[in-house]
Amino acid sequence: MLMVTRRIGERIVIGEGVEIVITEIHRQSVRVAVKAPPGHVIFRGEVWDKIAQANREAAEAAAQLDAAKMAVIDAIDAPAAARTEDGGAPADAKPQAARPLRGGLKPLVARTPKKTNDP
Repeated sequence: MLMVTRRIGERIVIGEGVEIVITEIHRQSVRVAVKAPPGHVIFRGEVWDKIAQANREAAEAAAQLDAAKMAVIDAIDAPAAARTEDGGAPADAKPQAARPLRGGLKPLVARTPKKTNDP
């Protein structure tokens, strides 16, 4: 860490294009201005800490969600494991009812048109 003494109007240069300028000095605080190229993001320390914490929590939630998704996929694929080597269902297998598709959609079922008694 670099520690320097600066007066109002003096600056600190970091790399190319990043400058810190002292604008005001009070008893308990110092006001600084930060100049940086458009591609650099600048945050106050406490804001950066909150962003980092939110990112950690989001990553943990995503990992838990992925684990839950895999459990559901494994449960759906479990009946497929009982199939015979030639890909068909075992002889003692019962036909399964069509299960809903993702998003709550149901598979299409062929229907016969209704008969009407209109002349």
